[in-house]
Amino acid sequence: MRILQNEIADQKTLLGQSYDQELYEEYEKNLTSYYECTATCYAYIDTLSVINTGSFSREETYQMIISMM
Repeated sequence: MRILQNEIADQKTLLGQSYDQELYEEYEKNLTSYYECTATCYAYIDTLSVINTGSFSREETYQMIISMM
């Protein structure tokens, strides 16, 4: 994620200096990937929070973790 953030920042800087269609398409693709990764991470965090705050059986916990994969 950190590498992707740095790449997006570099591309944004370059696009601010001059427009390049190929660079813009790569920037958009990286930005989309970043947002998808962020959404996935938050979903994992939410599920783990539910597991940590609830009283689930070992099997229920296992099934919740498997559903995240």
